[in-house]
Amino acid sequence: ATQYVTQLARQYEAELVVRWDDALLEMLEVDAALQEQGVDVSPAAPPLEDSAAMAEQRQQLRDLLARADIGLSGADFVIAETGTLALSTLPGQMRGVSLLPPVHVAVVKHSQIVESMADCLAMLQDEGRAGLQDRLTSCVSFITGPSRTGDIELSLTVGVHGPGELHLVILDDPSDTEI
Repeated sequence: ATQYVTQLARQYEAELVVRWDDALLEMLEVDAALQEQGVDVSPAAPPLEDSAAMAEQRQQLRDLLARADIGLSGADFVIAETGTLALSTLPGQMRGVSLLPPVHVAVVKHSQIVESMADCLAMLQDEGRAGLQDRLTSCVSFITGPSRTGDIELSLTVGVHGPGELHLVILDDPSDTEI
């Protein structure tokens, strides 16, 4: 996964990657690999300060996201039926990472794949699921491929209202490799 992300950064001559604050991304040591090839990496989490500075911090973070070449996130679930990502907005996991940079890369584990939207919604509502219910916020984004729009002349345009490319990296869970 780390090699794939660094290869994409080279391919797109990325200078800035913004990423979620995510345990899986930390474990993969993506930051160090990208920085080794001269790419700046910035977590998309505003520092927690007093409320007077919040507006300025949010604007600085939006500016950072708008300048980024690649947005790197995880996901709560991947829906196999449609290839849709389900992403909750949490502290350190802003939806702008998946919306503003021209390329979005999501890294997930195989165990996060569910069969259908109904299964995903049931998992999101499952109160017994390792604290997920406590983590849910008012925004869950469902992303199916890159941004697409068609105007009145029926001309399809990619990347107008979000990234023009979406890459999904699926990792085997350690339990998947046991015999």
